[in-house]
Amino acid sequence: MQMVGPEDLPSAIALNSSIFNAARVIGPAVAGSLLGAVGEAACYFCNAASYVAVLVALLRMRLPAAAHAPRHTAPLASGLRSGVRYVWGEPPLRNLLLLLGIVGGFGLQYQVLMPVFARKVFVTDARGYGLLLAAAGVGSLASALRLASRRYSREEHRRNLLIGLTAFGIGVLGLAASRQLAAALVCQALAGFGMIRYTATTNTLLQLLVDDRYRGRMMGLHTVMFIGTAPAGSLLLGALAERMGAPTAALVSGAVTLAAAVWLGLRLRRLRVPAAGRATT
Repeated sequence: MQMVGPEDLPSAIALNSSIFNAARVIGPAVAGSLLGAVGEAACYFCNAASYVAVLVALLRMRLPAAAHAPRHTAPLASGLRSGVRYVWGEPPLRNLLLLLGIVGGFGLQYQVLMPVFARKVFVTDARGYGLLLAAAGVGSLASALRLASRRYSREEHRRNLLIGLTAFGIGVLGLAASRQLAAALVCQALAGFGMIRYTATTNTLLQLLVDDRYRGRMMGLHTVMFIGTAPAGSLLLGALAERMGAPTAALVSGAVTLAAAVWLGLRLRRLRVPAAGRATT
């Protein structure tokens, strides 16, 4: 928010997603070739070396003096409790974060099944696995560039949430039903498109709605819901895939995502926009 301001925040988030997903397109394709040529160890060394550029970029960042927030002396537990109380008392933030926790835990984690799909369902090698990842990256990149190409109203942001969740769920269900690699690549592209449309829009709405005093704590909760739920979801989907197969696990993942989309659609139908312009979700 301090770097670009509220007006350009949605485009900045979308551009960040486009850079991330451009790497997802290029990375698997390069890694798939390197894996067979030089082995796993060299791939890990290349990955580690790539972080040098990130460290240099962080060192070169200069924020305006006004962007530095005052230091908080409250104990960690007290600050955490106040942040949770604030978010719980704000229905838009609470619902966005709870929905993200469900989708992040059970929907987004379908990607841990990709090695099983590549080897056992599509009977392919590292190149096929790389194509599955790259296809999702292509869809994600297209979605991110589309989001960054214009500004959206609050109503359009809410519509993007629903479109993203629905497209993501349909893509994962299509992957679960696919038995040919070509069809799976199309479904992966659709899933990637919907995933970024949903996650980037969620991030944008959270940043626009939160009070500046609670921005850091709210983004900490965003990280918990987006990343912290991943281990539990991955474990459950992995156990399900071991017992019933990867397609069944992906079916559950897609069904949870579509159920979340249905819930969101019902909430949006009852939406009332206060006169002050604050959205409720």
